[in-house]
Amino acid sequence: MKYITDHPRSTLKDVARYLKEEYKLEVSVKTIERELEEYGLSDLYKLVRKKEKSKVIRASILRF
Repeated sequence: MKYITDHPRSTLKDVARYLKEEYKLEVSVKTIERELEEYGLSDLYKLVRKKEKSKVIRASILRF
């Protein structure tokens, strides 16, 4: 979960890649989705992504 909050633009594919590189764990995106849902974290993941997306949109609007 720390990786997701530290890297709010990451996709679940990025999380799987991180787990493989950092911990030598081969985990599918579907497994990560199931685990997030099982522990009630899928909404938190979506919230982190949504918050980051709104930051990016605001920043791009401010540039104009």
